[in-house]
Amino acid sequence: MNAASNVVEHYVAQFLVVATGDNSMGIVPRLPGLETFEGENLHSSQYKNGKKYDNQDVLVVGVGNSGMEIAYDLSSTGANTSLSVREYTFRAFKVT
Repeated sequence: MNAASNVVEHYVAQFLVVATGDNSMGIVPRLPGLETFEGENLHSSQYKNGKKYDNQDVLVVGVGNSGMEIAYDLSSTGANTSLSVREYTFRAFKVT
C-alpha cells in the first residue's frame, strides 16, 4: 500500500533486494577491553537516533554509509562525536 495515496500497488521484478537492515545480524569485532568497557556500545543496526546522547562523548567506529549517517545524526542532536577510521584515504573525483 502506498502510504501517501492509500492505493495498493503491485510490482513485478526478477530480483528483490531487502536492504532495511532489519533482516541481518550485526557483527561486532572482538576488541581488547570491550568486555570491561563501562559505557554503552552497540552495533549500527541497533541505533535509532541520537537524542539520548546529547552532550555526551560518542565514538563512531567506521566511516561507511551507516557510520557517517550515524555520526551526522549524533552531531546534529548535540553529541560530541568522534570518528575512528582504519586507514585514511582521500579520493578526489574530476568534476565534469
